[in-house]
This record gives sequence, C-alpha cells and structure tokens, in this order.
Amino acid sequence: MDFRVIPSDIEELEGEDMRPLDVIRFNSLAKSRNVAFGANGEIVIGADTVVVLDGKIIYKPENYIHAKKNFIVAKWQKASRLYRIQFN
Repeated sequence: MDFRVIPSDIEELEGEDMRPLDVIRFNSLAKSRNVAFGANGEIVIGADTVVVLDGKIIYKPENYIHAKKNFIVAKWQKASRLYRIQFN
C-alpha cells in the first residue's frame, strides 16, 4: 500500500485545564480535518501523542534545564502514554 505523510499546520491545543484524552481527541481530529480538506477524497489518518504523568500532560521541554527536571521527576514515577487515532 502506498501512502504519504502530510503534516498538518494547525496550532495544537495544550488544554491546561482539560483531561489528557480530551486534548488528544481535539488535536487528532483537528489535524485530520486540516489535512483532509485538501486530500481529494483520500483516506486521512490523524494522530496525536502525549506523555502523561500523575494525570497531567508533560509537554515538550522549553530548554535543557526543563527537560532535565522532567526527566528527574519521571525517573521516580511511571509515565503513561495515551493514544488517539482519528479516521476521516
């Protein structure tokens, strides 16, 4: 099966006050709709991945110090991943 990867150009929702799964649902749907708009009837799969620690999303670090702090916290606690795939 031939396929191609088309990144969306949406601004991802961070949703500080939202449940992680709701953020994933919103972002994966927004990404797939953004790409599907120009897909000419092709099948589009949108996805989003987040890292969750103690029920809160661990976002991409801003710099080395922030990354190191997150790593030290995560080292002692188990982080889990939630996945959401959206088909349009």
